[in-house]
Amino acid sequence: MTSSTSRTLLGDRAEYQGGWREVAEGTWAWLQPNGRLGESNAGLVCGGGAGNRGEALLIDTLWDPALTARMLATAPVPAETISVVVNTHGDGDHCWGNQLVAGKRIIAAEGAADDMAEFDPRALAALGRVGSFAAPLLERIPPRARIPGVKPAAAFMGFLRDTGRYSFRGVRLTLPTESFADSLSLDVGGRRVELVKVGPAHTRGDLLVHVPDVGVVFAGDILFSGVTPIMWAGPAENWIAALDRVLAFEPKTVVPGHGPVGEAGAATALRAYWEFVLREGADRHRAGQSALAAAEAMVNGDEFAERGFREWHDAERLGVSLTVLFDKLSGRKSSATLRARGLMAMARLASTSTVADAC
Repeated sequence: MTSSTSRTLLGDRAEYQGGWREVAEGTWAWLQPNGRLGESNAGLVCGGGAGNRGEALLIDTLWDPALTARMLATAPVPAETISVVVNTHGDGDHCWGNQLVAGKRIIAAEGAADDMAEFDPRALAALGRVGSFAAPLLERIPPRARIPGVKPAAAFMGFLRDTGRYSFRGVRLTLPTESFADSLSLDVGGRRVELVKVGPAHTRGDLLVHVPDVGVVFAGDILFSGVTPIMWAGPAENWIAALDRVLAFEPKTVVPGHGPVGEAGAATALRAYWEFVLREGADRHRAGQSALAAAEAMVNGDEFAERGFREWHDAERLGVSLTVLFDKLSGRKSSATLRARGLMAMARLASTSTVADAC
């Protein structure tokens, strides 16, 4: 069963079809175009392939209970057949619908539960209301006023306004019931499903889901396709190694955490992005640039455009990733303010004309 719409959750034109898509026998992906903020993917694996649907595994829930309920209601198998839920990591857009599967076995890699517990959905709901009020006011200030900080502030409030499109006030945080350190093999109705921890990279607790009998990998947010990735934990070297793990499976199909279903080439493309970020970022850090100045130069540079990275949605996310990278290169430990600093760098980068035009 497939749900399609011409508009995305954020109101953009949909670039591909959303809803349930069978990617292999007894294996489905739930897609939310275009893979931007909160437009995350999920998955479903049925035991025994298409001929035996008595047991199923759900890969990720969504950013709020309403979206998750819609996904479960249109699933190709009854929701009660889901016996196991896997959260690919701890970001809310992959686990804040967990309350609808409470009572089932919920598995995540070590570190994911810690990430989940750090953020209060009610606080994000309040920030969304602030953005919905403030963004229109800031956007009405004419450019000729040239008030310092207005454009970055408007970009940041626009980001908060987008979070306000989701229903966080009804979220009851539901943590995994078990975790694992390295790898875990599951039997889903006689069908083998492999879980492999590859974090910290995007977050502290990233994992891959491999369905070997059909050559499908659900990569979670280790893979963004057509969308710029964002690194909250790092290091980037771990992310490259995680993409190498994806490629080592020699998959026929890869389901990203955000973006359309594809093949191994999507992982190769993202690997090239992180190699570029590591090389250029390290050079600019040694030269004494700030993370923001480096991100502006890189996004506006010829190589970024020539290699197709500027064509991906949300190029300004590089501001967050370089904030994390520069902290690590400087020997600074992650702090409570890192996420806020990264988001402000992202907002400042989003307010530049080149990035705005690209997005």
